[in-house]
Amino acid sequence: MSNAPASKKFEKGFDLFILIIAIIVIIGSVFNLFDTERGNLYIIIAMIIGGGSLYRIYKYKKEYQ
Repeated sequence: MSNAPASKKFEKGFDLFILIIAIIVIIGSVFNLFDTERGNLYIIIAMIIGGGSLYRIYKYKKEYQ
């Protein structure tokens, strides 16, 4: 069932959504839009999560070429 096209499409969409949220958190922390003292922590966590999501998107793209 995990090889179904609809499942792969959902996984790619979910990874893209997570990547966009991670980028928003990084930008917000850099410009201090959230007004917290933990901005560096948020940047590091968002980079880890976004990097994992970006790796999965790259893996999907490489798999279908």
